[in-house]
Amino acid sequence: MAGELERGSAAARPGTSGLISALYREASRFPSVAQASVGVGLAACCGAKCLPLYTEWHQSDLAHGQQLLFSRQYILHRDGKAIVSVTPFGMPAEIRKQLLMRVSPTRRLRAILAHHFEMGQKQEVLEDSTLGKEPPSNIALSGSSWHTYSSHSPPPYLHNGSGRGAGLWHEHYMNSMPVTCPAWEYDGPCPVLISVSQQVWSNSGRVRSVNLTILDKHGRIYTDGQFGCLSWSHSESQILYVAERKCPKVQLLFPQDRSPQEGEKQDKARKISLFYAGTLGKLLDPVPKQLNIVRFQGKQSVKYDNWGEALGDKSIPALCLLNIKTGEVSVPEGIPGDISPGQALWSPDDKSIVFIGWWHEPFRLGLSACSNRRSALFFLDLSRSSCELLSSDHQAVSCPRLSPDGTHLVYLEGPVFGPHRQCLKLKMLNWQTKLTSTVIDVVRTATAGFYGIYSGALPLLCWADDNCRILLNTPQRSKKELLVVDTKLGSVKSITAGTTEGSWTLLGIEQDLLVVTCSSPNCPPNLKVGVLPPVGNELELQWMNVEEASVLPDMEWKILTVQVPVTEESIPYTSQTFEALLLKPRGSAHREKAFPLIVSPHGGPHAVFDACWRPTMACLCQLGFAVLMVNYRGSLGFGQASIDSLISRVGVQDVKDTQLAVELALQMEPLDPNRMALLGGSHGGFICCHLLGQYPGMYKACAVRSPVINMATLLGTSDIPDWRYAALGLPYCFERIPTEQDLAAMLLHSPITHAVKVCAPLLMCVGAKDQRVSPYQAREYYRVLRARGVPVQ
Repeated sequence: MAGELERGSAAARPGTSGLISALYREASRFPSVAQASVGVGLAACCGAKCLPLYTEWHQSDLAHGQQLLFSRQYILHRDGKAIVSVTPFGMPAEIRKQLLMRVSPTRRLRAILAHHFEMGQKQEVLEDSTLGKEPPSNIALSGSSWHTYSSHSPPPYLHNGSGRGAGLWHEHYMNSMPVTCPAWEYDGPCPVLISVSQQVWSNSGRVRSVNLTILDKHGRIYTDGQFGCLSWSHSESQILYVAERKCPKVQLLFPQDRSPQEGEKQDKARKISLFYAGTLGKLLDPVPKQLNIVRFQGKQSVKYDNWGEALGDKSIPALCLLNIKTGEVSVPEGIPGDISPGQALWSPDDKSIVFIGWWHEPFRLGLSACSNRRSALFFLDLSRSSCELLSSDHQAVSCPRLSPDGTHLVYLEGPVFGPHRQCLKLKMLNWQTKLTSTVIDVVRTATAGFYGIYSGALPLLCWADDNCRILLNTPQRSKKELLVVDTKLGSVKSITAGTTEGSWTLLGIEQDLLVVTCSSPNCPPNLKVGVLPPVGNELELQWMNVEEASVLPDMEWKILTVQVPVTEESIPYTSQTFEALLLKPRGSAHREKAFPLIVSPHGGPHAVFDACWRPTMACLCQLGFAVLMVNYRGSLGFGQASIDSLISRVGVQDVKDTQLAVELALQMEPLDPNRMALLGGSHGGFICCHLLGQYPGMYKACAVRSPVINMATLLGTSDIPDWRYAALGLPYCFERIPTEQDLAAMLLHSPITHAVKVCAPLLMCVGAKDQRVSPYQAREYYRVLRARGVPVQ
């Protein structure tokens, strides 16, 4: 594949656009593994064991504008403490209809949530099949909504106006539709009432089929990573999932008679607009409190409050239980009406459910990429329909994970409000006593090379077989490392420190077998396995390659460490350093004496550029550019003190840090200071637009996605209004009304105050329905620059 990437350059030389498209197409062809599961082992000779490994992979298909999903299977040969060999089994097989998949506790069954289109109808199916075979069908279920596509892979005939991922330089991130009418623009056949079926299969064939549309228990099933789950009971008799709570039926209020000719024309570009029928002044009267509906007196439309950007089709989640034996679906009662449940799992005795509940009163704040929303760990007794707290009710919690023996449960905990993502605590609940302890506390500054734990660190399968150790992946400065945590000792150890790979992700650990994927800025994803050694010997872990990608020979990368000048005023963390990733062409492969530089600060702002494979950056490097990805102070992976240092200094510290990184790179590397451009999205676009105005003439061009231009005007249009206050160090509450001083401070920290000095050409890519950064932010900047004759699109 690396050779194809190199050959793409020569094949596309006739035109610049052809060169770019060819290189990006080749860079995007490298697949990445999405999930993996280990099956039941079979005894082999001399005490060895054969373990089936089932994997699922994503691959971009740019020609058809879609994300492919396919499976690969392997046989792992385990001899004692190591995997001695790997044998691929069969050919990769494309998976066309699957949305979610989970393997049962005994690893003999597989539940699959899938969708089907038949005769103009979309069907969602949850199938259950024997592990190790391509799933033919075995349990089936779905919701009564025709839109349940993942935000990352909408169908080709549905296009969302949000478009936060527009442009070559973003990795195909698309957003879900908002519940607010009108919904998706629909260019395909007119949808009809969905028929949903559930099927149960055994080795002898199908034994049950249930039509869930007739049952009409819930709406669309959640497949996102925030609320969604697909959890087997320990007895394998029930499956737990999350779906939209059943809402009133929807119909057109004023049907229109049209001629066949008019109908054909309108069907080509039809917008599905939904209206609730009823007396205009008495829609849904009385309004159920849990619906949190905004009513418009005298109007026909009703707006459902939703969970913001990327979760716009999530409003009222409900826990749902599928009884595999009877085929019945039930929605358990007892959950408080002001709580939205998700991330659910079964208790050890299968009589109760543990879930995360988010408070959604008085209104919902954006939840995507925000680990600071008030939430708690709840316990729902199914027999008594009673719900009780298992954790504090004034913190933000996530990722509950039960130990294999059912004696302990770990989860992540952080504060409410403040920075949207922070360093988190690892908490542990004793299931018998219901007492909670802190295993790993918040790390303000590094201790023995450990920089803390951050959101998304715990995979679904993270416990070792000893019920004592857990495995996780989390940023540690500019790399993502695999860590082993001893829950009894509270100790942390990295098992990937010092490796050449820049980013490690744990897909899961089963039978003490770790399945991981790793990559670097110049090396596409690899798949590896390894057996976890006994306590105290974790550093002896030996990795075996399952799928190995080669390092691209014509590019190299390094981490630059930037020291903050001690003369900088009013910053309490002057002793801190930050880092930047530099990806550049190898000198011998290019004739350039000094490479043009693209500077890219990350979004967030509390996020991080870990040293992983990014097709966009690799493509730019293949084109002859060096790329500087800046992890300014405030980035994740450097401790809580670094995160806190950015509060009240956005638009100042992050901008100066990015400029410091650029100046250091120019001093240390063969880079051309007269050929530099900017690239960034969201808060990264905010920094880029600041740099354009504060350092006019230094950067020759800029491309941004959904940039924040004016914090004051964004306040009332964003799904995260709390961040506008938190960024400036101001307290937030739901009742807060901005003062003149608040708005003035927001304006002074915004890029638009420097717009008069901008002279470089600017390209802005925005989403028409972006709930986080309104497209009117870009329009405001566009008008200002256009009026001054600055080239802008």
